[in-house]
Amino acid sequence: MKTSPLFTSKLGILMKEYVKEKRSMGFCYDTEERLLWQFDRFIVTNGFDDGTLERPLISEFSRQLPTESKNYRNKRMVVVRQFAYYLTSIGIEACIPASGGSSEKPMPYLMDNQELSELFSCIDRYSPRRKRDQLFAIEYSCLFRVIYCCGLRISEACNLRCDDVDLSKGILRILHSKGDKNRMVYLSEDCCELCRSYDVAMSNYFPSRPWFFPGKKQQPLPITTADVKFKFFWNNRCDAKTDCKSPTVHTLRHLFVVNTINRWIKEGVDVDAKLIYLAKYLGHASAPETLYYYHQVVFSGSLVRIDGSIRSRVIPEVSCHENY
Repeated sequence: MKTSPLFTSKLGILMKEYVKEKRSMGFCYDTEERLLWQFDRFIVTNGFDDGTLERPLISEFSRQLPTESKNYRNKRMVVVRQFAYYLTSIGIEACIPASGGSSEKPMPYLMDNQELSELFSCIDRYSPRRKRDQLFAIEYSCLFRVIYCCGLRISEACNLRCDDVDLSKGILRILHSKGDKNRMVYLSEDCCELCRSYDVAMSNYFPSRPWFFPGKKQQPLPITTADVKFKFFWNNRCDAKTDCKSPTVHTLRHLFVVNTINRWIKEGVDVDAKLIYLAKYLGHASAPETLYYYHQVVFSGSLVRIDGSIRSRVIPEVSCHENY
C-alpha cells in the first residue's frame, strides 16, 4: 500500500482534507499531493507555520529556484493556488497566488547517436563513493534505458510498482498516468532482458521491494533525484561541452518518438497507419500530440525530405504540447 506523505504544518490537516476531497471526485492526485507536501515542508522550515496562507508566504514560495524550470515552478504554484481556492470555499481567508502565465515551450535539444552512446557510457561508469549508494548505479543504468526504449514519462518510470512489471511477458502496466489514464507498454526483448538482470540484482538488496525503481525509506525514486542525476551524467560524459545545450530526462521520450518515426520512414512503412498505435503506446489521446514531438525537430528533416508527400503528412501544423 502506498504511504501518504506526512503533513506537519498547522495547515497540514486542511491539506490532507483537500487531497481527500480531490480523490473523492475521481482524481488520482498523487503528483499534486507530493507538491503540496513540499509546500508543507517549506512552511515549517522557513518559519511561516502560523496556520495562515498570507502574501509573504506565497511570495517566498513562488520564487523560481536555480535548479528548476519555469514550467515546474508554475506546476507547484498551480497546486498551491487550488488549495487556496479550497480554503476560501470553506470560509478560511487565504491569499490566492497569481497565475504563472503560459508554460515555456523551448526548442528541445535532441542528442545524436554519439552523444546518446556517451551518455549511457557515463551512466554505466557511475560508481558512488558511499557504499550504501552503490545500488543506485545499477538503478540509473536501467531506469534511463527503460525511459528511452519505451518512451516513458519520468513520472511513469519512477512510480512503477513491481506488481505492475511482468517480465515473463515483457509488459509494463502504467496506471494512473497523465489524465488518470492506464495503458500497457510492451518491452523489446533486449530491454526486457536488461530489466530481468536489474531485477535480480536489486532483489538482493530489497527482496520484497514495492517499487521497481526504489528510492530511500521504502519510497519510489524521486523524480527530482532522477532529473538531477541525468544532468550530472550529461555534464560528465566524455567530451562534454560546457557551452552545449542540455537535454532533460523528457528528451529521452522525445527522442524515442523521433527515432521511431525516422526508422519507419527509412523502412518505407505507412506512417499514417502506424501513428495512432504509437500515440496509444505513449499514452497520448491523439496522433497530433505525438506529432508535436516530431514537428519541432530540425535535424529529422534530412530524412523526411526523401519523400515530400510523407513530409507534408508527418509534419503538419500542430499546437498540442506536453511536458510530462
